[in-house]
Amino acid sequence: MSYRDKDQYGVPCSHASGNDTNQAGRHQAKIVDQDGQMVPMGSKGELWVRGYSVMLGYWDDEEQTREFIRPDGWTKTGDQFILDEDGYGRCVGRNKDMIIKFADKVFPVELEEFFQNHPDVLEAVVFGVPDPKVGEEICVYLRLKSGIKLTDQDIINYCKDKIAAYRIPGYIRFIEEFPKTPMGKVIKASLRNALITEIQQVAVVKEQQTN
Repeated sequence: MSYRDKDQYGVPCSHASGNDTNQAGRHQAKIVDQDGQMVPMGSKGELWVRGYSVMLGYWDDEEQTREFIRPDGWTKTGDQFILDEDGYGRCVGRNKDMIIKFADKVFPVELEEFFQNHPDVLEAVVFGVPDPKVGEEICVYLRLKSGIKLTDQDIINYCKDKIAAYRIPGYIRFIEEFPKTPMGKVIKASLRNALITEIQQVAVVKEQQTN
């Protein structure tokens, strides 16, 4: 997606894949912070859009409509977005997937891309699980290339000096196949629930051993 003529009202789209220029020009987009204020070019924020083809509201759900669509027509997409100086933007995550660890915001897609750059990794899925000490702990599930064996320490070593220490996952799991929907999307909730159950079971065993 490309943008031009940034001002305090957002930026009109100059073109969009699959749309003609005249239609795209009738749309606006802007990247804002938590207070709804536009962020500098190159900074991360939530993507807001408005235009003739943006929905007017949620069917029979005024509360959802008020939450995501402002009276001035701006729609909150829930996408974390970066608009570069060259006018091109990219999505870097979803608000609902955000992990908050030590009050820092971690977006799974960024770490997934990092782990998928590992030469022995085919697929990576990252999410957070509740943790009483840090808020949420980071977990990564990795599907490796055929015949490859890695350990937790191998992954930790790969992370060192490449990402901040607090972004190194506290839980590292290896999996042969991911559970997926018929459309091929990984069912993160299934992985997350399984890990939470595992963590709870380990906690129970430890408590029994100390009593």
